[in-house]
Amino acid sequence: MMRKILVLIVVFIIISNIELLSQKYVALTFDDAPDSSYTDKLLDILKSENIKATFFLIGDKMKKHPEIVKRIDDEGHLIGNHSKTHSHFTDFKDTLTVLNEVEFVDSVLYATVGKRTKYFRPPYGALTSEQKTLLKRHGYEIALWTLSPRDWNVFKVTANDILDTVKTYIHNNAVILMHSKDASGRLEDYPYRNNTIEALPEVIKFLRNQGYRFVTFDKINPGTVVGGDSKTIEDGLKRRDDIIFYGGFEEQYNNIFWSQKWGINWTSRIDKSKIVSSDFIGKKALRVDYPKGGLGPSGTGLQFPVVFRDIPNIDSNYYHEAYLRYYVKFEKGFDFRKGGKLPGLMGGGDSWNRSGGNQPNGTNGWTLRFMWVDNGKIVVYAYVPKSKNEKWGEALWGQGIDCGFYAEPGKWHCIEQYVNVGTPNKDDGKLKVWIDGVERVNISDMRFWNIDNDAGKIGGFYFSTFHGGNTDDWRPLNDSYIQFDGFVVGKNRIGQYHPFHYKK
Repeated sequence: MMRKILVLIVVFIIISNIELLSQKYVALTFDDAPDSSYTDKLLDILKSENIKATFFLIGDKMKKHPEIVKRIDDEGHLIGNHSKTHSHFTDFKDTLTVLNEVEFVDSVLYATVGKRTKYFRPPYGALTSEQKTLLKRHGYEIALWTLSPRDWNVFKVTANDILDTVKTYIHNNAVILMHSKDASGRLEDYPYRNNTIEALPEVIKFLRNQGYRFVTFDKINPGTVVGGDSKTIEDGLKRRDDIIFYGGFEEQYNNIFWSQKWGINWTSRIDKSKIVSSDFIGKKALRVDYPKGGLGPSGTGLQFPVVFRDIPNIDSNYYHEAYLRYYVKFEKGFDFRKGGKLPGLMGGGDSWNRSGGNQPNGTNGWTLRFMWVDNGKIVVYAYVPKSKNEKWGEALWGQGIDCGFYAEPGKWHCIEQYVNVGTPNKDDGKLKVWIDGVERVNISDMRFWNIDNDAGKIGGFYFSTFHGGNTDDWRPLNDSYIQFDGFVVGKNRIGQYHPFHYKK
């Protein structure tokens, strides 16, 4: 009898663990509360559905509506900090203003409900790396999101749009961003101001039907994969402990998701690119557009730096040597013209600024992006300090290092790059390049730094791609597109995912 009881207990534990592992979680979060009417309507819906959510409150509005703050707390919702005035924090130049904005909310919250909160969601999701460090030092956790239906846009985004976005991008441990919007003013001036209230019951119904459990922000498990898109991380990489960063485009594609998972602080033309179906990892890829007549990073392509020091959970901010690998496909009909930029490794600090004629001086970093030039020829586009051997560096507009390879439109190509920064003030740095598994560049006498500082080490990679050049003959004569996927940085050579990139 006792043996049967023990067996039943073991079976129950196994079943419980299986259910726990298979459970999907989602956190509903609402910014900008409290207000005179909208917040109460959201609370009514959540109460009727028996759901606990997270509200990120604005300090000046808390002072006006303390009774709603008390209701949020009384009904068991988690309260977060959304600053005193909802200003752009990146505009703040001094530490005191930053702390006043955040600590004001805590003081009002404590005076109202006797509690404090450690979760801070910056307005617009924007913080400098220095501000992140400051706030973390004062005990705050930066609380961003992974899915935004853009419900704040009461001029264009309908309730159906909100629901469709959730259906398209929902994933386990999702943090959904919505808003508690003041409902004052004329309806004809804000045609979809009630979009969130109208959409919320349908969003809840959909998520429940999909098996999601609703939790507050503090119960979400963000996962342990460094970077993003754990759904599509290659099986071989999951078992390796030498991976510094991995990033694909399957789980989510927006600036806030990248800010949280990839440490992205700024982007250029992010809204001009999109995710498309692909025959590569995860069946999706990033498709970047290069419109007819576009020139430079403001008129064509896409730019953002991936800075290791800003990635959560990474084991180091800077590396002496590292390998980068990614996949690129120039779509058929791509107009190469005179050339354009492609991603590559970079130094620390603000190394992304070592471009456009802004030369490295041995103290302020470097970049080793790639380029395509006439007819799709691939070169390394080097901005490095001048070496004593006078072979490398100080080319006014960057130095092209021939890879002896021509990209073929319609075909995926595997780009691999290795950098070892060598010794400060010596010409012993290394650069290697493989394309489609074949070694194309092998240099061992390059200089990366003249003094021992973080800027000279490997600090990230620069996703930089556009047509240019600064004259009209660089402009593409037709709309063109490139697809990207499978970004990995590792301490050892990554290797190719599978030989499909030789196929058209």
